[in-house]
Amino acid sequence: PAKLIPVAAVVLALPLSYFLYDLWGFRDDLAVAEIFERSRAAGDNPEVIRDQIFELGAVVERDPENGWALYFIARHLVTLGQMPEAALFFERAARFIENPADQAVVLGQYAQAKYILADQQMTEDVSAIIAQAQRLNPNEPAILQLLGADAFINQDFQAAITYWQRLLNMGPDAEDAAFLQSVINQAQQMLG
Repeated sequence: PAKLIPVAAVVLALPLSYFLYDLWGFRDDLAVAEIFERSRAAGDNPEVIRDQIFELGAVVERDPENGWALYFIARHLVTLGQMPEAALFFERAARFIENPADQAVVLGQYAQAKYILADQQMTEDVSAIIAQAQRLNPNEPAILQLLGADAFINQDFQAAITYWQRLLNMGPDAEDAAFLQSVINQAQQMLG
C-alpha cells in the first residue's frame, strides 16, 4: 500500500494539473505546443497541414490573442504557398507575442513574407518591419537572411557576404552552415 501512494499521487496529479491549466487559460498553450510537435513529425504533407491549421484556428477562436497559434498558422500557410494569408497571420502574431526575442523571430518571418509579396523589392513596408525586428534583436537570423538575399539580388555582393558571414558566425547546424558557405563562396566569385 505504501508503494501505491506515489503512483496514485501521480495518476491523480495529471488530471488535476490539466484541470488547473484549463482553468487558468493555459490549455490552449498546451494544445498549440502539441500541434507544433505533431507538425514537425508530419513534414510537408498538405492534408495534415490543413488539418492542423483548422486545429490552430479553433484555438484562435477561443483566444484571438494567442500569438503562438497565429504564428504556427502563418508558418503552415507559408508551407502551403499561401503567402498573402501567411503575412496577415505573422502580423497578428507579432502583436500578441510579448517576449522581444520571440517577437523579433515573428517579425523576421513577416518581413520575408512581405518581401516575397513585393516581388523581392525592399519596400518602405518591408524596411519598417526589418527596423522593428532589428530594434528587438539586431542579429535576428531571418532578417540577416533577407538582407543578404536582397543585397545579392541587387549585386551588392560585399554586403551579402557580410550578412551571411554574420549568420555563419552564429553557429547554425551543419546543413545550414554548408548552405551559407556555398552562397558566400558564390558571392565572392561574383566579386571577382
